[in-house]
Amino acid sequence: MLRTQELDCIRYRGTDERTLRRLGEAGDAHQCDHPLSGVGLVLRNVVTFVRTDARDVRLDAPHLFEEFSDYLKGRYSHLKVRTKPIEFREREASYALAWFEDHFHPITIRSVDDSDRWLILHRGNLGLSEFLDDWLRSAERFTDLRWYTENAWQHSEGWQSRPW
Repeated sequence: MLRTQELDCIRYRGTDERTLRRLGEAGDAHQCDHPLSGVGLVLRNVVTFVRTDARDVRLDAPHLFEEFSDYLKGRYSHLKVRTKPIEFREREASYALAWFEDHFHPITIRSVDDSDRWLILHRGNLGLSEFLDDWLRSAERFTDLRWYTENAWQHSEGWQSRPW
């Protein structure tokens, strides 16, 4: 509730360090009565996931992009989501989407090695990470979501189950 409030009238009064860190990294330290010092906004813009059914033929970049776009257009119809054409490169595909003016956010999808694990990398903001997280969790065919900062992904470092 704290992450989605509109008027900043809900605050976190607790002192749980993990909660304070997560809120600080999400940019909501100002909503905490006891914020941790030295904790700032962290963008987790890389997510990996596993498909639940290895025979799922709809798991390729074009289908995933189309599914994600349809999800945004259906759930957030007021955003007027627009997309650019999909570009294919070796082992990956990318496109860009915008929901405000011409502020397009590039997104890349590729499989991780030859496993059933897939990766999505975006060049957006925490809001785009949250949109992706909502979509992946609502589609019951995905599991084991792991969110990374781009640097953590590149250096095989820690992940967490949510983008914030």
